[in-house]
Amino acid sequence: MTKKYIKVKQASEYSSIPEGTLYYYIHKGILPHYKVCGRQLLSISELDKFIEVGGVHGQKKAW
Repeated sequence: MTKKYIKVKQASEYSSIPEGTLYYYIHKGILPHYKVCGRQLLSISELDKFIEVGGVHGQKKAW
């Protein structure tokens, strides 16, 4: 299984969650991310899981 990673802007378009909100969740440690060459990347599968459990309203962390 290959993991797919996207930038925060792409994640915002994919999920309809504003970029600022995604950065806030990343900063607070609620949404896992990977920093590569100064860019913050999100795993699509982890983002999907975060959305499926209801984000911050469902539980603190989706994993």
